[in-house]
Amino acid sequence: MLSFLLLATLSMFGQAREFTLKSAADYSPFGFMTSDKGQQWQLVGIQHNDRLTGLFFQITVANKNEGGFSFPENIYISGPFGTMNPIGMTIMDKEWPLGKTWRYDKGNKGNRAQIMLLFNRIPAGVETIDYCEPGFIEWTSIPVGDNPDPVLHTTWTEASLRNHWDSTPCSSIEGIYYFTNASDKKWWGPYKHTLAVIKSGYQYDIIYLKGSNKGIWTEGDLKGSFIATATPGLYKATVWYMENRLENEDFYLQFSEGRMSIYENTASVSADFLKLFPANDINETGGTISSSSPSSSSPSKSSGAATKSGSGIFVGSKIIATNHHVIDKAKKIEVSIKTGNDIFTYEARVLANDKVNDLALLIIEDEKFAGLGAMPYELTGRTRDVGTSVFTMGYPLASYMGEEVKITDGIISSKTGYEGDIVTYQISAPIQPGSSGGPLFDKKGTLIGITNAGISAAQNVGYAIKSSYLCNLMESSPITVNIPEDNLLSDKELPEQIKVLSKYVVFIKVY
Repeated sequence: MLSFLLLATLSMFGQAREFTLKSAADYSPFGFMTSDKGQQWQLVGIQHNDRLTGLFFQITVANKNEGGFSFPENIYISGPFGTMNPIGMTIMDKEWPLGKTWRYDKGNKGNRAQIMLLFNRIPAGVETIDYCEPGFIEWTSIPVGDNPDPVLHTTWTEASLRNHWDSTPCSSIEGIYYFTNASDKKWWGPYKHTLAVIKSGYQYDIIYLKGSNKGIWTEGDLKGSFIATATPGLYKATVWYMENRLENEDFYLQFSEGRMSIYENTASVSADFLKLFPANDINETGGTISSSSPSSSSPSKSSGAATKSGSGIFVGSKIIATNHHVIDKAKKIEVSIKTGNDIFTYEARVLANDKVNDLALLIIEDEKFAGLGAMPYELTGRTRDVGTSVFTMGYPLASYMGEEVKITDGIISSKTGYEGDIVTYQISAPIQPGSSGGPLFDKKGTLIGITNAGISAAQNVGYAIKSSYLCNLMESSPITVNIPEDNLLSDKELPEQIKVLSKYVVFIKVY
């Protein structure tokens, strides 16, 4: 005999998840009922827990014949969140595969069975949903009930925040951040959020700006709030709202050098964000450091303090390639070359500039500098494939990491960079402040790019401008700059290549 159960439990997700209906007839007045093949299908309830939404059906046998019923996999619910297919089902409190027919014998007229369809949790605040079983049932505007929205809405917008920080000094962590990477894409989803961090009394608020499902999140919604801990740069969330607008306090945030990382402690997953505004040259006094901003330290002695610094690579006997942002607005440029244990510093000037592609050429005209002669590496404009092994060279965070040129290796992760930028590669070699303008080589010792930004060293994400754009700048230079074509490094092991190339990588200080 079939029977009707008010309590349903699903254990297929590692632990029991209980849904208890208040009444078997809650939805009867709304008319969510369909008859077919001697059966009456009726929606009797919708319930939620922290992870799942359950739809409860009652099927009543309307004749004395034997029969059966099934729920196909293409069933879906829909709403402002889009559509969702079921992820599990029980019939009579027994786990049952979608698409498989549940059969009953003759003589069951008037008996009822309970079915529970399980979906991922619908977002908080959704008031109605639609249910569709293609070709059979289409129920619309089903009241969800008992699904309050806990998210507060603020009056902040991206425009008002930018205006605010244009006129008001901000702390080092305040600003607008853009999503770049997640340790678990399934956990984070496809959303490329843009978020803002702004101080609010003793804590900081995170404001949602864009990038999520627009039917659920709106500009100005409070994504979370957090407070400082005893560990510098580490903050604890006092409240955090997941993509489905449900609350989860088990989040931590870490800020470092223009980056924000969000950690979910229980699941050990994280997401990284790059700070976009205020940029380094807009609010230097506020302490903002963008991921592409150069380090302010110098490995060589010099009179006065440099306002910023970066790295560069000789592409000609007296010609150096670097980033435009490294030397932008420079009144004086010094280039430090390390040979053995000695550091020689020369003044340089800008020879050519490509602001759009963030490249620049410098020339050393000091008569005391004899030049380096022909380059030992090849410079090619051919785009490299994803998976190509690469390494970078530069002077990151010199005051902390010392005066030696630093090497990081990795692969080309993508032929396009930030927001699909075709000018740059995305690479797994981390780029730190001070490395901007340094070279990107493949393992044959060929110069294939100039690094210009990094995301998070923990997630190994960086960007480098493709060498074809450097070749274009060299060819359009006001003086002839020959593109290096002879590669003396292709048959050497990596340590030997680095030993040779270190002489050609320079530290740039800007005043």
